[in-house]
Amino acid sequence: MTTAASDLRHARRVCFFAHYDRFGEVADHVLLYLDALAEAGFSVVVLSSATLDEAAQARLRGHCHTLVMRANEGLDFGGWGEAMRRFLPLEAEFLLLANDSVYAPVTSLSAFIDRLTAVPADVYGAIESREHAPHLQSWFLLLRPAVYTSATFRDFMAAPVDPALDKDAIILAREVGLTRTLDTAPFTRHAAYDLGSAGPIVRNRPINPTHLIWRYLIEQQKMPFIKVDLLRFDPVRVGSAARWRAIVEPRNPVLAEAIARDLRRFPPARAGSLRERLVWSVDRYPTYWPEMQDFVVRDHRLTGRPIAAAVNKAGYLLIETAGKVVRKSVRRLRRRTS
Repeated sequence: MTTAASDLRHARRVCFFAHYDRFGEVADHVLLYLDALAEAGFSVVVLSSATLDEAAQARLRGHCHTLVMRANEGLDFGGWGEAMRRFLPLEAEFLLLANDSVYAPVTSLSAFIDRLTAVPADVYGAIESREHAPHLQSWFLLLRPAVYTSATFRDFMAAPVDPALDKDAIILAREVGLTRTLDTAPFTRHAAYDLGSAGPIVRNRPINPTHLIWRYLIEQQKMPFIKVDLLRFDPVRVGSAARWRAIVEPRNPVLAEAIARDLRRFPPARAGSLRERLVWSVDRYPTYWPEMQDFVVRDHRLTGRPIAAAVNKAGYLLIETAGKVVRKSVRRLRRRTS
């Protein structure tokens, strides 16, 4: 056993942190997240599949317990699986699987973890999502020893990631698959945001909460995270994402500056005009339609106010019906002109 592995074995809390940067850089916001994890008591193993020069590697090493440079294969689960093979067994009270797909900490990470783990459970996540199927999003998964030492978990993580799978297929097979596997064990799970937090619209409909209700998660749930791809690319055309600085800066001005520096590395995200967003949304699920997003946000804010929530749902269903008619016409027109 190496010295690093021996030291890690006796750590109180351990984090396996998957890292990748297309430019071969170590962004400032990544170091802020690693420092926050250390402040929360984690010994962090960074598993980087980026092409980093010696200076970048040294920069990372200064903010973690151990740096493992690895081939860019298998995405996050490939890295976490490699860490399992290298560093288990552990004696930690918690093993955290995390990655650099979020900017953090917007608010206190230590306080967030304390609130999260105050609820008895075997597996903790930041977000429960209904996309594909109910599952814990894998960018922040906190495991007690009963889970990470179990044959169920070890066998799942040991299975190789099929190199032929694209990112969406890996999410379905691994992220959704991990929750399904742990549920059958059965282990109990708890998420800071779970589907029970939603109102009557979202409870039975697929959304990605980290995109559509990102402000609610920070302002109301005190979530210390904001998704990187939301601010870099705004993939589901959430126009409010452009106002991120007004939300982040009062809570963590140092992180706000780091985010701004990171975003300058990419073309500005653009939600588009209402017309462009409507055309984009033709083949998307209604919760992602631009005219529905305010209903989704209110669905959460009206939790505990059943009459107001019912009125909001009625409005959603009315607009959804009209929207389906419009989008059916657009699809028909598109077929005629193709």
